[in-house]
Amino acid sequence: MSSKKRFITILTDFGDTDSYLTELKGVILSINPEVEIVEASQKVEAGNIRQGAYLLGRYFRYYPEGTIHLAVVDPGVGSRRSPILLDTERYFFVGPDNGVFSYVLEEEKAELVIKLANSEYQLLSASRTFEGRDVFAPAAAYLSLGVDPREFGPELDKVETLKIPKPEVRGEQIEGEIVHIDHFGNVVTNIPLDLLSELGRFVTVKVKGRAINKLVTSYEEGKDCEFFVITGSGGTLEISSFGKDAAGRLDISPGDKVYLTAEKT
Repeated sequence: MSSKKRFITILTDFGDTDSYLTELKGVILSINPEVEIVEASQKVEAGNIRQGAYLLGRYFRYYPEGTIHLAVVDPGVGSRRSPILLDTERYFFVGPDNGVFSYVLEEEKAELVIKLANSEYQLLSASRTFEGRDVFAPAAAYLSLGVDPREFGPELDKVETLKIPKPEVRGEQIEGEIVHIDHFGNVVTNIPLDLLSELGRFVTVKVKGRAINKLVTSYEEGKDCEFFVITGSGGTLEISSFGKDAAGRLDISPGDKVYLTAEKT
């Protein structure tokens, strides 16, 4: 990919009480003071690779071509998993080879996969416990200066991926799964609105024995309902409660099954 590289996004599970993120950003800016750093999120649940993969999969496509997406959700730091760089048609991705790029690879083909092994592009005092600062951050920074990806190390043949849950249609019912709970307590499913439209008219969603019968087109429309179903910004159906934490009230979590029933119109 030959597009101009000016942006680095950063996704981590570092939180905001320690110096980890600041150290990582300092390394990047010391190498390329002109690069623009965008903090995507630092509050991925600690070690939750699947959550990090989902969030990265939501936002990466909205950035200019040539953006470098740095993802550090790495419970296996210091283990045998490889630090990698992915070069796709539009973007670069830097992080651990642990499945964090799974949603990205549903849309983007990795034209080149590199193991970050060249110590010339790492901190001299590299630590096995903080590769985010010592390996991933320098790689992202040098990429932003135009260093050829092949300079960072040898090519790899494959990338570790998670199994991405897909909705299944059984007659007039769709079996889906909760894939994310957002900051507002909205329950994001993996059921796209298009799939419901193919089956027919919405009847009900059931989750953990609770039936939700209202489908709305705006949050305002659902304000008089205890719970309702709405199409979220990602194009999939969500369960919400106006001004309240739907996930907490329903006691549901990512991975729980949801069952949508439709009928022919």
